[in-house]
Amino acid sequence: MWLHRSLAAVLIAHVILHQAQAFAGLSNARRESTEGLRGKAIEFEREADEQVLRNRLSSARAHLKDVVLRIEDYTNQFEMGVRKNPGWTPADADELAQRLAHPMKKVLSALQEAQEDLVARPAASSGSLLQHAIRSGEQVEGMASKVVADVRTGKPTEALKNLSAIRDAFDVLDQALSQNLVLT
Repeated sequence: MWLHRSLAAVLIAHVILHQAQAFAGLSNARRESTEGLRGKAIEFEREADEQVLRNRLSSARAHLKDVVLRIEDYTNQFEMGVRKNPGWTPADADELAQRLAHPMKKVLSALQEAQEDLVARPAASSGSLLQHAIRSGEQVEGMASKVVADVRTGKPTEALKNLSAIRDAFDVLDQALSQNLVLT
């Protein structure tokens, strides 16, 4: 009789041990599943942040292109050699300043938001290029003001130099967007 009880006790202990192992396995699977989900959530968040940054840079690029086109409306005839003297007046400078105000505001806003995004989540790759693109874009405001001043004073050669600098900033933004943005 005591043999049956010992055997029953061993059997019960074995079943309890098996159930505990199964429960522990289920717990490990849940933990691994939860960790996997956390990893995926972090990856999705990073990808979303990268897309937001890309959208901000694309917005800055589009508005900067608008700035270039609006300046070119005034400089093209001189740049292409159609006119030796563009014949700009102070009223032309005032009009150009008004036409540049809105896209410049949008460029600066998009670049400021991109800068804030980079501060919140630094870029692991292309970081220096992104910073360079943002700095170049921020300098455009001063260059655009110089173009307006050049139009006001009738200095087409200087206006073209400043326009060229704005085009360079546009190219840097273009280059940054062509890179693979990876945030950490």
